[in-house]
Amino acid sequence: MAEKDGVPSSVDWKETALLVIDMQNDFILPGGPMHVEMGASVVPAVKEAVAFAREKGALIVWVVREHDEYGRDVEHFRRHLYGEGKAKPTLKGTKGADLVEGLVIQKGDYKLEYKLQIVSGRLCLMLLHLIIPL
Repeated sequence: MAEKDGVPSSVDWKETALLVIDMQNDFILPGGPMHVEMGASVVPAVKEAVAFAREKGALIVWVVREHDEYGRDVEHFRRHLYGEGKAKPTLKGTKGADLVEGLVIQKGDYKLEYKLQIVSGRLCLMLLHLIIPL
C-alpha cells in the first residue's frame, strides 16, 4: 500500500469520515468558559484536514455540544456552570456554541449534537451506524 503525504493510496474516500469534535468558540477562544489551552493552535490543521476531506469526497461529521440554559442536559459535575448569571458554556444559539471562525458545516455534512458524557457509548453506536449503515 503506497502512501503519499502519510495517506494510504488505497483509501476509499466515499467510505471515509472525518470527525471534527468540539471546535466551538467556548472551547477554542481565550476567555471562553471551557477554554482548552492550546486549542487555537490546532485550528489551522483542522481547517486543512476539513478542506482535504471535502476535496476527496469524505463525509465530514461535526460533533458539537449545544446545551439548554439550565444545564439540564450536561454532566452533573458541570451543572454549576448553568443558571441565572452563570457562564452557560455552549448554550444553544449563542456565539460560544458556534464553530470557530473558518469552520463551516456545509450541505452534505452531518451534525451530531451530544449531551451527557454518559451516552458516549451510544454516541459511538450512532457514529458507527452513520458510517456503516445496517
